[in-house]
Amino acid sequence: MKKYSSLLLTMLAIGLVTIEPAFAAPVDNISGVLDRIVNLITGVWGTSLAIIAVAFTGIAWAFFGLELRRAIGVIIGIAVVFGAAQIVAMIQGK
Repeated sequence: MKKYSSLLLTMLAIGLVTIEPAFAAPVDNISGVLDRIVNLITGVWGTSLAIIAVAFTGIAWAFFGLELRRAIGVIIGIAVVFGAAQIVAMIQGK
């Protein structure tokens, strides 16, 4: 076990040394990356996943006795994901 831990530590140190230039990305690029993540989650891809989640929840509830509490949790979670922009705007007072 000790042999593997020293190998892991060595690989981690090499990794940290070699990825250092990646942290020098411009700050403007970070907002672009965050916008792409938001668009991914709330766009077509996220909508498709939400539809699949609701469908699986309905099937599990109908045929496998899924608890109503868990089914409502899925629906509320989806509502929070897609309403996140409005929730943050409301908190900011906009």
